[in-house]
Amino acid sequence: MAVTYELLETYNGDRLLTITDPEDADQTIEKLFAVGDIKVRFTSDDSPPVVTEQLVDICSDENGAYDHEATLIRVAQVGDGL
Repeated sequence: MAVTYELLETYNGDRLLTITDPEDADQTIEKLFAVGDIKVRFTSDDSPPVVTEQLVDICSDENGAYDHEATLIRVAQVGDGL
């Protein structure tokens, strides 16, 4: 089974989430959270295809900066394990 992937966001270290307003449970607010992962959609070549979305940890270089190429390798490895 082959698995393809699609990054669902561009990693910048933050993710905007909609959460319940702690002061009013009937309302929602948007809040920015620091994250160390990226949203990814995996799709198998099965018939019918299996589709799953997961958070995959990002990779950093020796200076602690985001390493996009290493992260893509990690994403592919996660896909191979599905």
